[in-house]
Amino acid sequence: MLQADFPAAADFYQRAADTVAPADTVHRSLFLLARASVLGQAGQIEDDASAVRQALQLLNGDVSLLARDDQQFIAVVQTFVCDFERHLARWDGPSALHRAAAACNAVISADALAPEGTRASALMNYGNVLAAQGDWSRAAATYNSARLLNTSIGNEADAMAAAISYATATAEAGASNFDPSEIESAIRVLSQLINEMDDEHTADWAGGQINLGNAQLLLSDVTGQIQPLLDAQYSYLLAVNFFNHESTPASWAKANKNYALASERIATKAIATGRTQIAVQALQNVVQANENVMLVRTRERDPKGWEEAHSARIQALSILSELGTRP
Repeated sequence: MLQADFPAAADFYQRAADTVAPADTVHRSLFLLARASVLGQAGQIEDDASAVRQALQLLNGDVSLLARDDQQFIAVVQTFVCDFERHLARWDGPSALHRAAAACNAVISADALAPEGTRASALMNYGNVLAAQGDWSRAAATYNSARLLNTSIGNEADAMAAAISYATATAEAGASNFDPSEIESAIRVLSQLINEMDDEHTADWAGGQINLGNAQLLLSDVTGQIQPLLDAQYSYLLAVNFFNHESTPASWAKANKNYALASERIATKAIATGRTQIAVQALQNVVQANENVMLVRTRERDPKGWEEAHSARIQALSILSELGTRP
């Protein structure tokens, strides 16, 4: 679905729901669920909190009320709630993560009442919640459960995504334990999984590059080595060049933010070792990448995200000025 289609699709599903007879709660709930799904996806892709809130209001209101007697359908609804609340944590903080965790656990604990595919999605979303909370060991275990369940029911693409998240969480856990061997193992797994993808021109491939970059950055943090940092910068750049401002703004902003972070650390190391030319290039990358982030995370839509990018940009410009160079 193209980005421009989201509003039209949401309106279409609302009109469809309005044409259904009041007694036909099954079809009305399905159309409203589809509308909520479209709104939530639009909010995630466009980094628009208001669209995510609209989706959640619909899911927790009319959709849940209409389908209250269908436990399998409610499990599907709660899986969406978990995913959208987790995304909303960018703006609402820990309270949204707590709501997300509660929704996911309601599905996971339902066991036989929830379809296996729905439970697999809930496990994946719960892993994302735990990761956002910094509980990397539990996140890794949850992602692995999602991987195993998806594999058992033949969802190969979702199993691949879970495997990538599992490896990433394992790297984060290794960093928490200051264990470079665990991070190196995760990097090898991530590289293999990315190489196994049939097509390099997919969002999953580009998202995998961000995860790989995160692990490489962690390895540099733990070991102090420069090469993993350069590797991370390159991985993030691949994602920056894949995503774009028009159709995938949230992912593009995320990739740019990480690219700026890696470039900033390269600049710091270059300055410390007297490599001014490398530092200047890296700082210019920081300025440009943060300007890209600010195009998506605007002061009006995401004040915190805008301020972080703005501050990083100003700091890079200040150091460039001290070095006698401007971008």
